[in-house]
Amino acid sequence: MRPYSGVCHGSAPLVPATKKNGVESVQRFDCLSGPATSNKLFVQEGKVLGVPDTEKFADVRANGAPTGISYLTAAANLAAARIEEAARCGEAASVQVKMAKTPSDVNLRIPEWAMRYITDNKRKVDVRGPVFLTVRGEIGE
Repeated sequence: MRPYSGVCHGSAPLVPATKKNGVESVQRFDCLSGPATSNKLFVQEGKVLGVPDTEKFADVRANGAPTGISYLTAAANLAAARIEEAARCGEAASVQVKMAKTPSDVNLRIPEWAMRYITDNKRKVDVRGPVFLTVRGEIGE
């Protein structure tokens, strides 16, 4: 499959694809997406929090442990897996992430033992936010 390099939902064209280490990628992300797409996950005081890069959450970003996972990364991994599965069958695929309310909405899974610890200690998992992202994979000729 070749990466998309045209117009995305009416926005400006993307920069043409580049090739590095045998993998093609688009240099600039210029599509429309929700504000929570850039949220990153942090763990602070037994809580799992998806927070944006704003002044309001500066304490979480400074004192929390970063997981290195953003909503965009998690959703992109989900889309890649589903598109690869569809490509094996010779089909097109489309993955949508809309309003995130639970970890599974943004392709995250918290192990049962960790969830038990979080709930037993009255902590929370807060990954809410408007992601609104659609990824489409089509088989070219």
